[in-house]
Amino acid sequence: MTRMQDQSYAGLRVLIVDHHPQARQWCLGLLGQLGVEEVEIAEDRAAAIEVLNTPGAQPLDLILAELHLPDGDGVDMLRELAEHGSRAAVILVTGVDPRIREAGEDLARARGLRVLGSLAKPLTVSGLGDLLSRHAFERPADTPSRRIAFSPDDLRRAVEGDELLIYFQPKVAVGTGAVSGVEALVRWLHPEYGILQPDTFIPAVADAGFIEPMTYVVLDKAMTQLNAWREDDLSLTISVNIPAECMDNLILPRLVEELIRVHRIPASALILEITESGISHDLANALDVLTRLRLNGVGVSIDDFGTGYATISRLAKLPFDELKLDRTLVTGAHETERLQTILRSTISLAQDLKIRTVAEGVETVTDWRMLETIGCDSAQGFYMAMPMPGDQVAGWMTHWAHHRTRVLSGAPILDV
Repeated sequence: MTRMQDQSYAGLRVLIVDHHPQARQWCLGLLGQLGVEEVEIAEDRAAAIEVLNTPGAQPLDLILAELHLPDGDGVDMLRELAEHGSRAAVILVTGVDPRIREAGEDLARARGLRVLGSLAKPLTVSGLGDLLSRHAFERPADTPSRRIAFSPDDLRRAVEGDELLIYFQPKVAVGTGAVSGVEALVRWLHPEYGILQPDTFIPAVADAGFIEPMTYVVLDKAMTQLNAWREDDLSLTISVNIPAECMDNLILPRLVEELIRVHRIPASALILEITESGISHDLANALDVLTRLRLNGVGVSIDDFGTGYATISRLAKLPFDELKLDRTLVTGAHETERLQTILRSTISLAQDLKIRTVAEGVETVTDWRMLETIGCDSAQGFYMAMPMPGDQVAGWMTHWAHHRTRVLSGAPILDV
């Protein structure tokens, strides 16, 4: 039994775009084997766009798209999907050179499309099932495709009231499977819309000027939970994201130091995750803030490495001790030689610089084994654990301790 067989895909609405009748039929058959019941067919780009524009139609969940199409090409279609505002996940299907397929993936992501991966023809049920399982695990619970307009009063209430929730996703040591820490991830318990994912509201919070107050609320709540775990003899480190806007605030180290004192936690138990953009915005201020944080014993991690333009050699001049490899470099990298080369060289250089590495977006045991082979220190992703409320972490850790050997050898998580 595999994880893909554990998932139910009956509710997915899928569009196949391919100009070869036999290829369309073959793909249709594979989707049927995986339990997909609602499938639309398009033989070219124009027909695909027509499906998207059908009045009253339910939105698509997934598009299986051939890159080489007769009316223009699949590249044109990717651009039109982005212009259309499509929220459907995309799987690219083609028989062209793997490097061209990878370039197609990169292009689709650059256009803002959600890409699950690409498959070479002929498709197999296992290959397609693996990518479908990524869709099931990535689908947000709060349907972020909704466009919600938040008033300043809504946002102020969320930050100043008690509507922000903190979920935690474990980080696991690749060599042993031991839990090395957790990352704190903010959610908004909205009185009307329920639990909202951060991409639904963070841009509005930033635009309204509330991003710094929200960050301090998240830090306070995360440290409160960390202290509760420590009282229950659960020793973990906790990582908290610090937006770029906060890196210009030279009193940030003092505020963090005060929170650490109030919550009576060791500074070494806290790791602040800073994006590349947060550092490049004002290098002098970043050095000021990061140096003082490190002098106080707080860990500093470069988050989403690989999404910006900074090089690890430039970042090595800054006082950070952890590098988080972005999910775009990790998810499905076992299928892409180019990504493996980038990961291998980055991890090797980080090791030489005595910097820990954490890989985000680990979704399959194959991803895990690839990271083990190239020497990554820790991993984070849906394969091990979804983000969860703080009161569920201890139970998950007990379950993980009992079953991690089987899980990391490839046993389906839902079977153990």
